[in-house]
Amino acid sequence: MRDKYKILSFPKVDNEKSAIVAVNSLALWVVDAARAREIDLQDYRNQVADNPKIYPQPSSSSDLFGTEKIGDVAYGTDTGTGTEYAYFIVDNAGTLQWQRVALGTF
Repeated sequence: MRDKYKILSFPKVDNEKSAIVAVNSLALWVVDAARAREIDLQDYRNQVADNPKIYPQPSSSSDLFGTEKIGDVAYGTDTGTGTEYAYFIVDNAGTLQWQRVALGTF
C-alpha cells in the first residue's frame, strides 16, 4: 500500500496573493491525496482472486506463499483429530491470512 500522505503546510497568509497560493496548494494536495487513495483502492481490489486457486493445507493462519489473494482456498484433514477443514484467504485488518471452517454433514 501507499506511504502515508505528505503533511500539508501553508505559507503565511497576509495578502490576497499569498491566500491564492495557499488555496492552490490545498487544491493540489487534495488532488494528490485523491489519486493516492485511488491507487490504494486498486491495490486492495487486486488482492481479490477472480479465479480462486487451491493451495495445500496451511500449517497456520500466517502460512502464506506470497501469491495468495482473498478468496483462495485450501483443504485438509487434522491428523490428530481427523477433522476435515476448508481454509480461505481473508483480509484481517489489511493483512491476508488463512481462516478455517470445520466440515461436517448436516
